[in-house]
Amino acid sequence: MSADPSRLGRSGNRDASTVARARRPLAEPAAAATPAAAPLVEAKDEYAEVMANIRHYSNLRFAIVGVFIAITGALIAALFGKEALVGPPEIGMALRVFGLITTATFWWIEFTLNGYLTAFGEAAKKLHPGSHWNQRPSLRRQLVPVATMSIHAMAAVFWVLSFRWQAG
Repeated sequence: MSADPSRLGRSGNRDASTVARARRPLAEPAAAATPAAAPLVEAKDEYAEVMANIRHYSNLRFAIVGVFIAITGALIAALFGKEALVGPPEIGMALRVFGLITTATFWWIEFTLNGYLTAFGEAAKKLHPGSHWNQRPSLRRQLVPVATMSIHAMAAVFWVLSFRWQAG
């Protein structure tokens, strides 16, 4: 985007009148200061945004599970596979610690995403009382969070036990 040549001075900078206009304080209309004058978002548009957020976080949840499984699989292959890393025991310990930290991090991400989905589900219930959200069981008792978090629980148990396997 280029500036209007008629408003530029000899050096290519804006002339003094343009700078003075830019520095002038903007007058605030009195009507815009009142809350009643603010534009209202239609409930239909708000519901559509809430549903888009629910779709986004639901898709993100399963993408993150795939990334977690790939990272965990690579760590397990590096430690216990046919082509396992050979080196000082400190490297194996560091990989195990990294696996445990990765598991805790991805569990926290899943926990946070579940909170977002619960909040957006509650917002959808309020915005559209006749929607399918009121017919569903409580969002906190669904099986998807239990299933995805159980993957992290099993990985955490694996990493804790792997410390014993190294010592034994």
